[in-house]
Amino acid sequence: LIACYQEKLDSADDEDVRMETVLEIAWCRFQNQEMEESLGILEKMEPTEALCYSYHNLKGRVLAAMSRFQEAVPELEVWLRMILATEDDGTQEAAKRFRRKGSAYLMLGWSRYQTGAYEEAAGLLEKGIPELTVLSEKLSCMNSLAEVFLAMNACEKAIDVCGQILSLEKN
Repeated sequence: LIACYQEKLDSADDEDVRMETVLEIAWCRFQNQEMEESLGILEKMEPTEALCYSYHNLKGRVLAAMSRFQEAVPELEVWLRMILATEDDGTQEAAKRFRRKGSAYLMLGWSRYQTGAYEEAAGLLEKGIPELTVLSEKLSCMNSLAEVFLAMNACEKAIDVCGQILSLEKN
């Protein structure tokens, strides 16, 4: 896939097409677990307004995957703000963004937890749980919330979340 994008990039004259193609290559590198390469591409980019959503989404994910949580937080915050500011105009793009809301809360919440901002992390993860529709993602978010509560010495809250996880897993 990267070779196809590289060919497209080599033959593209339009700067917007070139930028979009470079971003697609960065996504491929991320999906191939080539985080340094993906980040290297992103750091050389000045995303256009049309690419900002995908750019901040990817950069936040890459930095979090590299355990660079302090740097990931601002990128993930921009991504979440863009999702929350999305107008429901019935387009596929708007629907796609709304489906990502739970994932954005989860990723930002986990990153905030890793930076020691436990209260904020708990709030973000609590918001993410009802937004997630894929059971494995919902359970991951709930498990992360329980872990945050344990770090906060809120053992009763952690036990409650673990009980909810067990209830979901039974079904």
